[in-house]
Amino acid sequence: MKQALNILIAYLTCTDPVIQNKWLNLLHSFWHKDSGWLLKSITTVSGGYRFTVVDGDGNETSHDINIPTLPNSQPISYIQGLQSALDEKVDKVPGKGLSTQDFTTALKNKLDGLQNYVHPQFHQISDIQGLQSTLDNLPNIYESLSNKGANNGYTPLDSDGKIPQAYLPAVTITETFVEGSEASMLALTAQIGDVCVRTDESKSYILQGPDPTVSSNWQELLSPTGGVSSVNGLNGSLTLDLSLTGGNLGITGGNTVNLDTRYSQLGHNHNWSDITNTPTTLAGYGITNAYTKTEVNALIPTDNASLTNGAGYITSPDGGNAATLDGLDSSQFLRSDTSDTMNGSLTITSNLFFTGGSNDWSLIPLGNNIQIRNTTVPYTAMLFDGANKRVGVNTVSPSYTLDVSGDGRFTGNITAPNIITNETDTYTGTDKAAKIITLTQAEYDAIGTKNASTLYIIV
Repeated sequence: MKQALNILIAYLTCTDPVIQNKWLNLLHSFWHKDSGWLLKSITTVSGGYRFTVVDGDGNETSHDINIPTLPNSQPISYIQGLQSALDEKVDKVPGKGLSTQDFTTALKNKLDGLQNYVHPQFHQISDIQGLQSTLDNLPNIYESLSNKGANNGYTPLDSDGKIPQAYLPAVTITETFVEGSEASMLALTAQIGDVCVRTDESKSYILQGPDPTVSSNWQELLSPTGGVSSVNGLNGSLTLDLSLTGGNLGITGGNTVNLDTRYSQLGHNHNWSDITNTPTTLAGYGITNAYTKTEVNALIPTDNASLTNGAGYITSPDGGNAATLDGLDSSQFLRSDTSDTMNGSLTITSNLFFTGGSNDWSLIPLGNNIQIRNTTVPYTAMLFDGANKRVGVNTVSPSYTLDVSGDGRFTGNITAPNIITNETDTYTGTDKAAKIITLTQAEYDAIGTKNASTLYIIV
């Protein structure tokens, strides 16, 4: 079914201007019935020509046009105005032509004064339109070569298209200071993020402002209040089935013991004869393999010569030193009153404590683990996880071979075959980072596509 041209144009619903333009060009390249009749043919007939046309419905119609025969000649008057036009003509002169413009004497003199043009070797800046403004704007578009590698300039790239190591700033690493007063803390040469442990208050502070000498720039780090570290040598969560109310000690099961009454009963002496049903032998007291008084007296020398002859008995009159004990010489004992040296292994079945400095420390075995703990400012400094072969610094549950909770400082190089900065980026020993960015976890998570040549350090 035939449609109007505007309806055909409206068939295209695409909003792309290129497609729309091509669609209009296509429709306008064809004849449409609304455009009128289409001339199909022109043929010669007697006395003229026959024009055959087709309408929009395909109907053909022929039209004959007769052309009168004109005489071979006519007088000039036959063409209106021809005589007057001929009367105003200009005679043709050999070597000269006619112009549609009015050529004046002044223009002729100018032409006569023209000479061959010689192009100058140099031009003034003002001769070239827009050149001065372009030159003035060059500093805003291009960097000067003299700024390459200069302070406040721009960084050059090496042959790999990366920033040379010499132009990379040092990575900021937070330091930890231990001070005994506010005055010494305010005197520190510190930067934002550094931490100061105050031994006089058992508190820690972090520098939040740029000036470490201002007390308000140091923010106290809050931590859970320190409680009892152990009960009767036991660590961890403990439950005591005892309660004390008004002098009564409550025991599991609802029984109570009146401590005030018990204390009054224990606050006096008893004779041995007051105690009934006493054992009559050492075995009755639980003592086995004991010597009798007669056997002990037989072992003790009674003369001074035996006490001083160096035969394995006590040689000092005051009993201060032993020459031998179980076959060991006195030089083989480890002294505790002065510095001493031990050759061989030392087995400790409980905690080992170190005192004497500004801080007291303890070495605590915990199953497969060993914990180094500061007992003056209670915190765990280091833990060795023997089961998983891990070392934790400032954490009691290391998840990696070396797990550091907090900032770390390295004065030398860090050498590793791979450095993993996030879940997708891995730097091998031969890779170079074009950029190092220090940012928080939230800032890192907000980055969409990570740059493979950027080292992200999360702080």
